[in-house]
Amino acid sequence: MTSLTTKNPTALRYFMEETLYPVQITGKTETQQIAEKAPVGYHFLGGNSKHILFLVRNKAHAFFSPTAHEAFLKTIQALALSLEDVAVFNTSTTAERVDMDRICSFFQPKIFVVAGPISNDLGLPDYPLNTPTHQDGIKLLYTFSFEEMLTDTQKKKLFWQAIKTL
Repeated sequence: MTSLTTKNPTALRYFMEETLYPVQITGKTETQQIAEKAPVGYHFLGGNSKHILFLVRNKAHAFFSPTAHEAFLKTIQALALSLEDVAVFNTSTTAERVDMDRICSFFQPKIFVVAGPISNDLGLPDYPLNTPTHQDGIKLLYTFSFEEMLTDTQKKKLFWQAIKTL
């Protein structure tokens, strides 16, 4: 059996979710104290350093199909962004009810891209597709899912024109 080794920080984040060396502080470990204070979060892809959130719903994959994932990476690279700059959250991966207030308090997005027909589930009004708008100081864009854009060039063009304006 071979051992798994990696130096990729993104991969390590998924493998190493716990503190390696807990420190004993007043009867409780530091890990226990942090866990008691930490808010319940969401599992997401990316680093969210620029607070740009892509919301997707994909029941078949963790975030995207392999082809859509590649297209997504090319899209953010064309926008001079990296995966570390953005967050991708798949609403179908959580059993909890997902609403705009909880998402905004956790991710604190400056730009919020809803990719696919999810807006009604969040309690958001129906804004027109690919028309950037603002809500509560957040730049908001409803668009097609990346899976849809893979098969329809016109949808891809409409998305590209809209996303460049954010």
